[in-house]
Amino acid sequence: MKAFLKELPTLTAPIQGETLTIYLAASYEAIGSVLIADRGKTQMSVYFVSKVLQNGEVNYSAMEKLVCALMHTVRRLRRYFLAHPIQVLTDQPIKHVLARPEISERMAKWAIELGEHEISFLPRNSVKGQVVADFLVELPSGIIHHGETPVTRRDEDKFWELYTDGGSSEEGADISLLLVSSNGEEITYAIRLKFAASNNEAEYEALLAGLRLAKSIDVQRLTAYVDSQLVASQLNCSFEAWDVSMQKYLELAKALVKNIATFEIKQIPRNRNKKADPLSKLTSLLYDHFTKKVMVEVLEAKSTDEDTLMATIIEEEDCWITPFIQYLTESILPEYKLKARRIRMRAPIYHFQDGIIYRKSFTEPHLRCIGPTQAK
Repeated sequence: MKAFLKELPTLTAPIQGETLTIYLAASYEAIGSVLIADRGKTQMSVYFVSKVLQNGEVNYSAMEKLVCALMHTVRRLRRYFLAHPIQVLTDQPIKHVLARPEISERMAKWAIELGEHEISFLPRNSVKGQVVADFLVELPSGIIHHGETPVTRRDEDKFWELYTDGGSSEEGADISLLLVSSNGEEITYAIRLKFAASNNEAEYEALLAGLRLAKSIDVQRLTAYVDSQLVASQLNCSFEAWDVSMQKYLELAKALVKNIATFEIKQIPRNRNKKADPLSKLTSLLYDHFTKKVMVEVLEAKSTDEDTLMATIIEEEDCWITPFIQYLTESILPEYKLKARRIRMRAPIYHFQDGIIYRKSFTEPHLRCIGPTQAK
């Protein structure tokens, strides 16, 4: 043991064109990463990077700290990122978060900067290199700060809770939702309905919006809390949906639930659903004064009417948007290196959702991208 402790860890130099692997780790006040080269069945360390978080960085969310660790590594080891393909092995949905249109301005800037490099995100199966990354950020005192949850927990151990509320009044119908993860991450959403809706329809719209949001960030374990007995009982198959409108909403909800590995819905009294209930009232009272922390959307038509609003014209041949769709959905790049680099750099300003690609903007609505046939 003494002889082993006296020896320094062996570092290796990467081979030209070799794909390198990164493991990330973050704690309450430190972040770190390790750059590794796979040599057969052995993982050889190439470089270690660690950083103590300063001032406001300590208050970043768990996901922001992981992306911050990746950004710090990219800036410190730029020469490796320019010369080698990089794959990030992680159990967190970093790729999905960076591709979301409603991410914070800080994350959006990081996504654009990362687009310059050939980085792919893969699920973490092995923990060989992750042990080294965890060691870099481990606190010597072992103190747990304010119940901070390690961000290196496995996906199967991470669960989310969805709180929804919807209501109809003379001023209109408004809905709200709150998505909370087991490590404290929160996503708040409020929607104003521009169409007449009953209380049950508003409750269903709230649940559908929450399920769509959960699908966009690849949630696999979800418990939904609603204050509508009818919605909870219909999804639990305790009640039957006799009304045509309720049948359509129930079919949409069941289709979205299929994307979630473990799903449970519970009905709770309105006086206990205090997390989401105030948002629905704020939507109608303070709609123009919301901060950027609460996302607000205006829904022009019912979710059950979406089929009639979809475009009937599709592009039969490849066009300028095809390479972006292939890269955003399957990480496929053109063989020509200059064109591939251009696609990687420009891809972060686009977002692909429900078969449609949009150009994102910080201050204006997202713009739908169309091909020449659709333009005609």
